[in-house]
Amino acid sequence: MERNMSEGEAVKIIAPEDKKLKGEIKLPFSKSVSNRVLIIKLLSDSNCEIKNISESQDTKSLISVLEKINHDEINAGSGGTTFRFIMALLSLLPGKRKLTCSEQMKNRPIEALVSALQDLGADISYAEETGKPPLIITGRNLIGGSVELDASISSQYLSALAMIAPYCKKGIEVTLKGDMVSRPYLEMTLRIMNKFGAEYSWEGNVLSVKPGAYEMPDSYEIEPDWSAASYWYELAAFSNEAQIKLKGLNKSNLQADCAVSRIYKGFGVDSYFSEDGVELVKLDDSTRISHKRLELLHNPDLAQTVAVTIAGLGSSGTLLGLKTLKVKETDRIEALRIELTRLGAEVDVIDDTEIIVDRTESLPVSAHINTYGDHRMAMSFAPLALVMESVTIDNPKVVAKSYPNFWNDLEKMGFKIEMVTEEVKSS
Repeated sequence: MERNMSEGEAVKIIAPEDKKLKGEIKLPFSKSVSNRVLIIKLLSDSNCEIKNISESQDTKSLISVLEKINHDEINAGSGGTTFRFIMALLSLLPGKRKLTCSEQMKNRPIEALVSALQDLGADISYAEETGKPPLIITGRNLIGGSVELDASISSQYLSALAMIAPYCKKGIEVTLKGDMVSRPYLEMTLRIMNKFGAEYSWEGNVLSVKPGAYEMPDSYEIEPDWSAASYWYELAAFSNEAQIKLKGLNKSNLQADCAVSRIYKGFGVDSYFSEDGVELVKLDDSTRISHKRLELLHNPDLAQTVAVTIAGLGSSGTLLGLKTLKVKETDRIEALRIELTRLGAEVDVIDDTEIIVDRTESLPVSAHINTYGDHRMAMSFAPLALVMESVTIDNPKVVAKSYPNFWNDLEKMGFKIEMVTEEVKSS
């Protein structure tokens, strides 16, 4: 059932009475792959038909920005990926433009990427506060060459540089400083670039991309999103019985979040791959590992799902490598701590990079979850309806950022989704 959700609404989720899940789900297509292919298509001036492009808010925002790429002022909205990719792209395109964004994005520092682009020959200045958006960018032919970049901030900086590198006169050679975060997302970027003819090498902490040009085929098909699959693994873990077919999802050499199939084996969920997708099957509870210690430095988008799964199963676990979670759509570490504590879990945060979750108290009968404007908070807490009488999720429309049909897909699996207005919530 399609719904037009507004800011003042919430959704109350009630699970099927028997807690059994059986059916087929068509996942959204990967926004991370879609966004990279869109940038490469524009650089290559190709007529390539991109099939199965993501319908996520992030990808729609990027498409809208690309359609206005020749305007004097471009608003990248609230998407960090969009802003960073477009910043690098505009450095190459002739013309002077102002690149702005949402008020939320204006608080996210970008100085490291600006400095790296300037070292490659870009003409970029700050329109307001130094180190933060908006920017004034005058595009021109970039010389390229050698540059250093702190790899501990965001892999998107590196992806942005890498994608424009073939169009720099000397290509680029980036020396990576610090402990790299989200390495698989840069690996995804490089593999996609290589599919379209870019040549690169990555030895130790030095990444080199040769000058050249992309060559795209007549069509390219985007694969389903493994990050979206994680919520179905969580649902399977909470169920009494599960046979969930995720259509079209296969083992991926692009998406790091395919690690979810390995991680959830420890939560009692097995994965059976076939030509047309993967089937999730709930195993006997005896297959669950009692305490989990998981390194998620390369899979930060799985952190909320895994943390909520641990709490929902009444288990304990330690999640490591979470340093990027503080600068996502919200401070995800603090949001998790607040909401899981309200559910009776003990949550210890260590140096903003590690979370220890241990639930010793019983779950409440129902819960009201604040999403903090974060799509992954909404989708990671919704499955708790299987282990409680109901869960109410604030601001449900946030899922549009990555998985617009999430609530509809829950209904297909037998969940009741009831709209709750502001008046009802406050009564």
